[in-house]
Amino acid sequence: MPKPNLFDNEQDLPSQFIATKRINILDFIRDGDKGLKRESLLKLIEKHCVEGEKPLVIGNMHELKTWDHGLFNVDHLNQIYPDDYIELFNMKTRECTYRYTLDDYIKSLNPKNPEHISISKSRSKVEPKKKHKNNDRLATKKNTNEDHVVPQLNDHQRRQKLKKQEPATSKNENGRRTNNKKTPASQQNNILYAKDLSCPDAYMKKLSDLLPDYLLPLGSYDLFKCMPDELRAENLMCYVGGDLTGTALHRDICGTMGHNLMSYGEEGAYAEWYFIENRHRDTLLSTFHPQKLKGCPTINNNNGSSFDEDDEEEDGLAEHEQLENRKSLFIESDRAWVHRGFLKKAGFQTQVAIQRLGDLVIIPSLCYHQVRNVKTSVKIAWNRATSQTLKLALEDQLPIYQSLVRPEIYRCKAMVYYSLQKYREKLWKLQGRIPRSQGDTKRFLEDCQILLHLFAKYVISSEMIEAIPEEGIDGIESSIKTDHHNEDNDDAGEEREKKEADGESRLYTIVCDFCCADIFNRHYRCVTCDNYDLCLSCYSQGRGCEHLDQLTMYQSSQSIQFYLDFYWTILHANEEILEFLGYPLFENEITTNDSFYSLATTCRRIESYRKTNGILSTFLICGHCKLVTTFSDLYQQYGLDPCALFKRKRCPKLSRDPNDNTIYTCKECTSKCEDGCHPFPVVIKELTERVYYSAPRNDPRNWGGPFDVGVYDTSYWPDRRKVKTWSFGRYPGLMDT
Repeated sequence: MPKPNLFDNEQDLPSQFIATKRINILDFIRDGDKGLKRESLLKLIEKHCVEGEKPLVIGNMHELKTWDHGLFNVDHLNQIYPDDYIELFNMKTRECTYRYTLDDYIKSLNPKNPEHISISKSRSKVEPKKKHKNNDRLATKKNTNEDHVVPQLNDHQRRQKLKKQEPATSKNENGRRTNNKKTPASQQNNILYAKDLSCPDAYMKKLSDLLPDYLLPLGSYDLFKCMPDELRAENLMCYVGGDLTGTALHRDICGTMGHNLMSYGEEGAYAEWYFIENRHRDTLLSTFHPQKLKGCPTINNNNGSSFDEDDEEEDGLAEHEQLENRKSLFIESDRAWVHRGFLKKAGFQTQVAIQRLGDLVIIPSLCYHQVRNVKTSVKIAWNRATSQTLKLALEDQLPIYQSLVRPEIYRCKAMVYYSLQKYREKLWKLQGRIPRSQGDTKRFLEDCQILLHLFAKYVISSEMIEAIPEEGIDGIESSIKTDHHNEDNDDAGEEREKKEADGESRLYTIVCDFCCADIFNRHYRCVTCDNYDLCLSCYSQGRGCEHLDQLTMYQSSQSIQFYLDFYWTILHANEEILEFLGYPLFENEITTNDSFYSLATTCRRIESYRKTNGILSTFLICGHCKLVTTFSDLYQQYGLDPCALFKRKRCPKLSRDPNDNTIYTCKECTSKCEDGCHPFPVVIKELTERVYYSAPRNDPRNWGGPFDVGVYDTSYWPDRRKVKTWSFGRYPGLMDT
């Protein structure tokens, strides 16, 4: 397997590449070695990474007096976990199919080591993990700043994998196919990567000696610390890797800020980083498309490169001409490798960083980046969440995740709620008192305003239900089913309060069984399908199960009114402080729309319509001309899903009799209806190729909306009819991966 052609320094880069801004941590040491100039460093990071949205490298961390070479040595890491088994990620198959001890893996990385063993040619038997008396546990996690959950192989990939196990065929010099029973060298040795490993407690303690508090995981500028332990995702991870390991082009989970410190590197070890700013995303969407590679079980991109391709080959660039005006979400799948040849012609500048021992890389929110390692190194990686990153997550990232069936992991809505709880305590302490630092107070109030906005828009307003008597929707919370898992009338006092608190926390752990989104409060459930849970977004888009008319709305033991009162408490507390400090007052952002219903109201309308009409609920009758149409016709003709149809407020001229059962007016009647019908929904039919992060068909209960592929379409319910797999050019079937 030829090595990819990597940069090994940041000087004399080609014209389309620029070096990432690099600073020396030693330049921020106070005179007399009296610690860091924390404020100066913070201002630089805020201006460059947060406001400028550009990556930054802080070098020479290993030159600080508080650095511990012995602690960070790979041998010491091995001593902490001498017998623990780790899952090794196969860079070729993208599966964790190998389990070995860390010691065996480290020995395998250095072929010149007299104790070298090859662990990539045979699978180990699965050994049970040994428990330690201390709290340090070496385990593979699914959430990280460098790598993410990897989808399982789909049927196409499995077929390709089986082909690899059969005698291969190749072309001789005359172009004729000949049998080749010898396994290619590229298939004999797999590239294995020890990633997503839990960090030892000693690493976290040492980071606090090296870095200012605002950069630390669970530090003063990290909202993860506001989450209860049982809800907080672990995101401080270790990576141990050698040649050809790395991570494809990706963005950090939920728009968080990424941090990556190389804590150990053998002589000559480094990592090549590519950074592409989010403003170039549209170009990436138009350029990267999935491609079937012959004899390879993975799906790659035609413009990127895999590890067994020449990094300078540019033949794939011609494919873009065949797919002009087509966009693909392949770059959101964490499988798109980009190579230097493509970036030379990309039309934008790519930032390059060569990370060596002691280099801390800071990745701004939504910045695409790719990492490839040279020689053995150990890295410590973590993410930080702020009010700004939560805003980006809820507005930008989570809708993409929901569409592509990608796990959210971080429970962003719950983080907003728990962060506001902590902020409320700070607000009470500030009342009637002049703060010591005007700068800190201003930042605190700005963060509070952002969190209040997110809470009002994405938690309260979206889940409030408006009464529609003519459709039999009362809007009364008591009519919504409640999870009773935490109720026990026989318990009293503190024990009962504890159970109620545990019950609330449990709700925040519910995950949508279709899109894997974290559910905060209201959701849909099918008890027939073993408590199949569905988020409001999926339900409104037509996703569900085979019991479509049995899906029922549920909510937590905490009502929306409880969260509304919580919002008003913080808003009023802010008013007193803002008035005292002379700041402009925050506005109430909980409003209703004259033309559209909220998400929860939209869902209740769909639920009511389905339960009233049963198997006929895929048909719609125009309330004016009585023309009959279907959901499938409306999607094919106008690109409308159930959400677009039911969030539109009904024409006031329609019958107000609940038994009339008309909620829809066609486009022609809408244009003729004066001062009645709200505008007919206008949706640009999706032209972006949908590449699933995880295939919906992995759960056999799933029925998809009109835009989903590979599963039964609820537009034809109860008929079991699948949507044809989307095909662009000669790439059929690649979205369902």
